[in-house]
Amino acid sequence: MTKNILLCFIHFLFFTFIDYAVSQDKIGDIKPSSSSDNMITYIVRYKSDTDLTKAKSVFSDKKVFDKAYSFKKAPIDIIKVKSKNIVEFEEYMAKANNILYYEKDSVKKIFYHIPNDPLVYDQWYIDYMNAPLLWGKLIDIKQDHDSFGQELVIAIIDTGVDLEHPELKESFWTNRFEIPGNNIDDDFNGYVDDIHGINSACEGCDTQRVDATECSNHGTLMAGIIAAKQDNNVGISGLTPNVKILICKAGTDYGMQNSAVFKAMDYIIEMKSRGVNIIAVNMSYGGDEKSNIERYLLDEFEKYDIIPIIAAGNLDQNLDKEPLYPASFKLDHAIVVGSVNANSEKSEFSNFGRRTVEIFAPGESILTTAYIYGEHGYAMVEGTSISTPMIASAIAYEYMKHPSYSIYDIKEQVISMGQYSRELDRISVSGKILNFSE
Repeated sequence: MTKNILLCFIHFLFFTFIDYAVSQDKIGDIKPSSSSDNMITYIVRYKSDTDLTKAKSVFSDKKVFDKAYSFKKAPIDIIKVKSKNIVEFEEYMAKANNILYYEKDSVKKIFYHIPNDPLVYDQWYIDYMNAPLLWGKLIDIKQDHDSFGQELVIAIIDTGVDLEHPELKESFWTNRFEIPGNNIDDDFNGYVDDIHGINSACEGCDTQRVDATECSNHGTLMAGIIAAKQDNNVGISGLTPNVKILICKAGTDYGMQNSAVFKAMDYIIEMKSRGVNIIAVNMSYGGDEKSNIERYLLDEFEKYDIIPIIAAGNLDQNLDKEPLYPASFKLDHAIVVGSVNANSEKSEFSNFGRRTVEIFAPGESILTTAYIYGEHGYAMVEGTSISTPMIASAIAYEYMKHPSYSIYDIKEQVISMGQYSRELDRISVSGKILNFSE
């Protein structure tokens, strides 16, 4: 491998951390719900038959409530309340007949450590899953159909992505209705210069900076597994290099506020409704706090034919007994992913669940693109978050073969083509490991 490979082996864990323990100087653009400006953040969902204009007008009084954000495609507002007005706010909410429910904002966490394990600089999972057969079939599909037709887009709700990485810079979805750098919301979707996506974690930003920083590398790892450039005599190859990545930067490697994640989900729905062919959303995060608003937005994905690909988590726990969200919502249109090693064994860290985890994919010693200490390089990583984008690529592959299939058919195809394992059958829905040989 080239000398710019960065020796980094990262192990990701996910859980909600209500008592915000990370010091403020490490948070970057993430803020806890109760910040130094003495404001508490709530997420409010209105009843579906409510006159939203009238209902939302109560939050226009910034002396008490501050309506920070209104969702584009959902009857939801993000509300900031001064701590001295919490009692008044909760009294109003208890009496309001137009509110379905409301939740205090919380944080989804991405934790990692750097173990001292030896590094193996190869993509062992390529042959393990018969990916070369996949690539050959993609060439046949392109020749048979002349083109893939409308470009396939996978959204990643994560941290920033290295926009200048030589393996990735041609892989991003581009909003053709926005003029870069003019500081104008050209397409009137509520975001200025959302060229490749949005930064939903940054409140009041003039433009949508989605690029990686030294504390937001996780999204670059995901993007490389899906769409790193192929046949360029450099580095690695993504599983589906023809797919485009839409970036939703919802935080940093230290965590993501629920409110930022939900705004990203709303943006994805809005752009799908405008004709962007978003087929799946990579969700390599989780938390132990169940959110009705998150469930509602995931259900909206189903209405818009979007498949959520969700990491099972890295706590070696049975999700049937100890739920983690969004993995434990048990959605017909979603796929929850666990991790296996090169011996087809469940990774020691991977969560499992006979009624929850639907399929496994490689998640140990995975080489992918990385942005570390300002360098465009590579890292050897592990975790169920690494397994998840492999399933996202499989979704794209099935859509290329069967563009008229429903999301349920696509999900069934991805799972059915997997390799069966009796051991995994006892701890998952299908007992399957992703494989492209079928």
